[in-house]
Amino acid sequence: MLDPADNPFEPVVVRGRAVEWLEGDAAWEIVDLVATKYTGAPYPRGQERVVVVIEPERQTVGIG
Repeated sequence: MLDPADNPFEPVVVRGRAVEWLEGDAAWEIVDLVATKYTGAPYPRGQERVVVVIEPERQTVGIG
């Protein structure tokens, strides 16, 4: 079986609680990391972005 990280189209549901909110440069660093992985370029700057760090309690991979 493939690792979910190897298939960006595999649905994943993560349930948990928000433990941290990142704004400004800290948030953009993560947003750009994800955007670069999937698009090859940083995310365009047009609006502010917030990143919520989740402490997972339950994870489901796939539909079913």
